[in-house]
Amino acid sequence: MQLQPSLKVVFIFFFLIAYPLGFSAVYITINCELYPPFFLPTGCAVAATSNLISSIVVLFVFLYLSQWSEAGSFYLFTLFCAVGALLVVVLVPETKELAC
Repeated sequence: MQLQPSLKVVFIFFFLIAYPLGFSAVYITINCELYPPFFLPTGCAVAATSNLISSIVVLFVFLYLSQWSEAGSFYLFTLFCAVGALLVVVLVPETKELAC
C-alpha cells in the first residue's frame, strides 16, 4: 500500500504536534514535583538522557519499519503518539480533568 505524498506530510505534522504533547514533555512537566530538591539536578539529567535515547530509538525503529511498510510506520507512530498524549492527559495530575 503506497501512501500519498500529501498524506505523509499530514502524518508527519501530526507526529510533530502529538509527540511534544505526549512523551516528550513529560519529563519537563513533572520533574519539579517528582524528585526531592536534593535529587532534582540528577533526576532532570536522567530524564533528559532517557528522552534523548527514546528519540534515537524512534529514529532507528522508523528506519527499520519504513523498509517493511512505509504507511504502516506512519500509522504505528501516529497511534503511539495519540496513546501517549491520552495517557498524559489522564494520568498526569496537572492535566487531569482539563479540556484539551
